[in-house]
Amino acid sequence: MNQEKHGNHKIRLLHLVVSLGMGGAEMLLVQYIKSLGTKDYDHFVYCFENDGPVREKIEALGVPVHMGRRRTTIKQFVRFTASILALIIDLLGFIKNKRIQLIQSHLSHANKLAVLVGKLARVPAFPTIHNTMEFVDRRSRWDIRVYI
Repeated sequence: MNQEKHGNHKIRLLHLVVSLGMGGAEMLLVQYIKSLGTKDYDHFVYCFENDGPVREKIEALGVPVHMGRRRTTIKQFVRFTASILALIIDLLGFIKNKRIQLIQSHLSHANKLAVLVGKLARVPAFPTIHNTMEFVDRRSRWDIRVYI
């Protein structure tokens, strides 16, 4: 997309990730940012779990990285629910504050969160599926996580 189509405004793109460790999804994120460039896009990275060395690579590209709220383990259900709600509220505020126009996400947890907040914020979300096995849930039907 060129800038003339958007009134000389860049597209404000949020990249949502769980971790900034040295994994394949994180390195693909760096490649996405490099490939899309900054001529037509303002990139923002929002990470809601683990900081890591990929943060430095992203910031070296001139892209800000925001470390969001961490989730609590689901084994503490009340705290987990509260932490997810706080994360959603924080992320919705971030999207509004930065005037995000598109959300791009990586891996299961970030993808689910991107679709949810995208619907709530009325911002298109584009999850990146790295492994089709993430659609297979082998947990017992008695495990509460199956329903969440």
